[in-house]
Amino acid sequence: MIENDSLLTYGIDFLCEAVGWGRRDEEMTVRGLTNAVFYLLRHDKVIGCGRVIGDGGLYFYLQDIFVLPALFPEGLGKRLTRAVMAYLGKHQKRSLADGGQ
Repeated sequence: MIENDSLLTYGIDFLCEAVGWGRRDEEMTVRGLTNAVFYLLRHDKVIGCGRVIGDGGLYFYLQDIFVLPALFPEGLGKRLTRAVMAYLGKHQKRSLADGGQ
């Protein structure tokens, strides 16, 4: 896991540019990604990202999945999506309304 905010921001900026989204404001990127992102790393470089937003308990929304375009054929987007969904399924708090206890 990358713990250095500037390294993480650089990695996300690099991904955003690679998929055609352009650069983001560094401060806003760090603020927006705190506790909302899952990363794919290869050789300590961010090669994919999945961003989840929600209320921290009941509801989560998978906002983005993006991977370096050159790595699309590897199926990393699908693998990242499955990993994010498995994590959320395991850690999401259930309510009585949706059958949880």
